[in-house]
Amino acid sequence: MLECQKRVEEKLDNPSSYVLGTKKGEDTVGMVDACKFAGEKVNHIAKVLGVYVRKAYRGQGKGRELMEAFDEPTCFRSTN
Repeated sequence: MLECQKRVEEKLDNPSSYVLGTKKGEDTVGMVDACKFAGEKVNHIAKVLGVYVRKAYRGQGKGRELMEAFDEPTCFRSTN
């Protein structure tokens, strides 16, 4: 668990990296991991590296909801 937490923290420190997650109470339902391309002509492009939905929440459209939320322009906001 600590290794996973460390990787997520490293991603959050990288301005080109994006992690979007959703929770239900204290349960993590799922997450999307992506990176945004650097450069003037491609800085509007992101590559999805992975989508994960916990087994208990699969088959309920949670992955689709995550990807739709990830597609929102407000998803890409700077925290720096």
